[in-house]
Amino acid sequence: MPLFLSVTESAAVEDVISGFDATVAASGPVDILVVDYIQKLSTRRTTSRRSEELSIIANALYFAAKRHDAVVIAVSQVGRPDGRTPNVRPGLMMLKESGDIENAADGVAIVWQNNETQRHELHIEKARDGISGGHADLFVEKDSGFMAEMEGSS
Repeated sequence: MPLFLSVTESAAVEDVISGFDATVAASGPVDILVVDYIQKLSTRRTTSRRSEELSIIANALYFAAKRHDAVVIAVSQVGRPDGRTPNVRPGLMMLKESGDIENAADGVAIVWQNNETQRHELHIEKARDGISGGHADLFVEKDSGFMAEMEGSS
């Protein structure tokens, strides 16, 4: 499965997409574009608010994915709860400076560590064409990957 990896400290989304387009033109189809993390991207378009800028970025990534029939995995930071509610499971409303991240995404999954159970959990918050609301407990051990079984659906 071809993967496009662009390693830069910070970049304009237009540069990332240009590099993605050039890689596809030179090497053929790429299945996955990973952006780690979306808040590090900027855009050359002038905006008055950061949330507007992230909307432009999310939509640009969405259309690049559609153009190349690829998947974009855009890692996003979530807002952390205050000290009064230390173990609140993050949700879509906590996506930091979210803009249109949720609207542009075909799916949103949130991974977090439950401090009460000391387990990592994966929650499917949005799946445009599939199950959402699913939940999986993840076992994470040094030098191992995620192993999970999905529970629930809606």
